[in-house]
Amino acid sequence: ANCGLPPWTNNMHLCDLEGMPDLDTENLEVQNMLADYLFDLYEIGVTMVRVDAAMLIYPESLAHVLQHVPWDYILLEYYPDQLQNDNIKTKALVVGSVTDM
Repeated sequence: ANCGLPPWTNNMHLCDLEGMPDLDTENLEVQNMLADYLFDLYEIGVTMVRVDAAMLIYPESLAHVLQHVPWDYILLEYYPDQLQNDNIKTKALVVGSVTDM
């Protein structure tokens, strides 16, 4: 893994966790594919979404993916230490509600 975890010695938004395949969430085409998939779910009745390990995606990128659907509720999962950073917490709260893992 190139994340250097913990304590995230590398950029946790751009690394591959434990060498697992990863979506390039900074790629606009990938963001649009995710948004299309989520819209399909919304069309069949899904009105709430939980994003596990949301802290591994830039909040601005996640907002771009989620903004296309009028969700009733969005829950973002963060490591507790990430929520101690006021800047990160503020950006996350713009996207949705947050909880710790």
